[in-house]
Amino acid sequence: VAVSQNGIYIIDADSHTLDDKGREQLKSIPGLEYTCRMFLDTKGRIWLASEFGGLAVVDKKSFEPVDIKWNVSGSASKEDILVTSFIEDSVTGNIFIGTSNNGILVFEGSSMTVRQARGTSAMSCKAMSLLPDNRYGHNNEGRYLVGTENDGFKIFDTATEDVRKLTLYGFHQSMNSWKVHSIIEDRHGNIWAAVYQTGLMLIPKSMFGFRSRSFNENLAANEASACVTS
Repeated sequence: VAVSQNGIYIIDADSHTLDDKGREQLKSIPGLEYTCRMFLDTKGRIWLASEFGGLAVVDKKSFEPVDIKWNVSGSASKEDILVTSFIEDSVTGNIFIGTSNNGILVFEGSSMTVRQARGTSAMSCKAMSLLPDNRYGHNNEGRYLVGTENDGFKIFDTATEDVRKLTLYGFHQSMNSWKVHSIIEDRHGNIWAAVYQTGLMLIPKSMFGFRSRSFNENLAANEASACVTS
């Protein structure tokens, strides 16, 4: 459990007690007092991102730091990166890291290296959220939905490692200025988007016979003004 200003608390699932030893180990890693994102990958590594910049990786059993190589162009260091999201590719095992200040980053498990995505647009994209693009079935074919800051949805293609604008046919509401801070897909394939300063948006899997819906706190349609972030 990440608690702003107080680092990370570890709760034993069986006894419901705090693991003070593990907490002390994590406290020794600089910058984790303000952890805002946590992600567990399939190799047993926990990725930790700080609210004010910074990225750390630890082993989930020992809580010891994992050595990750850093190969991001420019002057950006691990301490400067503002991480917003993580997602692991089921085919390659690579991890895509969304950031609000350095575009989309790629972690290559084979070399244990974090680098920038190769596409020019992906390098400058303010990627706030990531989700597999399963609109045409459960094989996303290397495509991911990217929720951006002030630029709606984009598609990230792993073949080119670049982003392009998403077009939803039959969706008549402009998404150009949406701040998409969080996106999930339900078991029916509908996409739910938390859009900051706009509200909660539902994009049905099938647009035939449907129109976009938004909800405010009173569940009134098309009057949303909430700052939904997750």
